[in-house]
Amino acid sequence: MTEQFQNAGPYINPTSRWALFQGNYIVEITHSSFTANGVLYPQQKLVESTDQELYTLGLYKITTQVIPDHSKQIYCYRLNNQSDWIVDHENKLITMTFTKERHRWQDIKVYIDDEIKLLLNEFAAKRGYENLTTAVTYINSANETFRTEAQRCISIRDEYWTAVNTVIQQVEANQRPPLESLDEIISGLTPLVW
Repeated sequence: MTEQFQNAGPYINPTSRWALFQGNYIVEITHSSFTANGVLYPQQKLVESTDQELYTLGLYKITTQVIPDHSKQIYCYRLNNQSDWIVDHENKLITMTFTKERHRWQDIKVYIDDEIKLLLNEFAAKRGYENLTTAVTYINSANETFRTEAQRCISIRDEYWTAVNTVIQQVEANQRPPLESLDEIISGLTPLVW
């Protein structure tokens, strides 16, 4: 039978491998010893015993809910309280659960700004320029190749920053839903290839 665990105690460290029920609480095993069924065991017991032996002591394996791929700069997953974890008594398994939360809009805007700068600088670097700023200084160069590359960098820079600013303004004016990923901005733009 699977149920949501009630009467939560303190958080369990996500790196713990085993937990023990004591009353209505989940107790992680992190110290040098633990008590199960009134008997004191050294922590070494976790290493020396089979899973089945540990199950008979009342220990449950701890696992983590699968977190889907997501933009870590736009979302994070917060570890839920124990009351929201799933306890499977039949399989002696505790699954830690998480809640998806959006980062603050200001932090997302900083991430977008940093990523666009990085993409544009990497684009310019493919032609040997230190960064995009250096590349565009060649706009009046006597060398036709440098001048052409500078113009391409300027065109792409303007296209990307116009798109970013438009999306940010639309989000802030509630004219479009919040971003799920940076790809929503750059997917329709000129690819950054020479």
